[in-house]
Amino acid sequence: MSYREKYHALLQGIVDEAASLSMRVFRTKEMQIERKRDGTVVTQIDKAVEAMAYARVAACGLPIDIIGEETASEPPSGPATNGRARMIIDPIDGTEEFTRGIPTFGTLIGIEEDGDIIAGMVSAPALSEGTRWWAYKREGAFRNGHPIRVSRVA
Repeated sequence: MSYREKYHALLQGIVDEAASLSMRVFRTKEMQIERKRDGTVVTQIDKAVEAMAYARVAACGLPIDIIGEETASEPPSGPATNGRARMIIDPIDGTEEFTRGIPTFGTLIGIEEDGDIIAGMVSAPALSEGTRWWAYKREGAFRNGHPIRVSRVA
């Protein structure tokens, strides 16, 4: 089974719902803003998207652990060593921009297996066309469904 076959529906579902949640409050008075202990901004949407991602992963039946920016107490110091895939998610990357009504925010998700990042998806719903990028190891990279060229990192 390809990485795309294994993970695309899950990633697509998460970023679709994340886009819906974030656009519901983007540039509205319904946005709730707090400061974390480190002084950075967090919104109710950051928390809601991360909680939704946890729920979708739990429901999908795949053996995946999650590291979320809003709930991880300690960032990982290296690759997973338990043999399970690991999802790394930033529910709203660019939260400062999001809270200020600037459309350059998005949801970032990566999937790691055996120490390699093998899948990734980025959704920027406030950009034109609700821009979305994704890539799967050895399966290509795409922007809104169209192949794109990327440089290979050694």
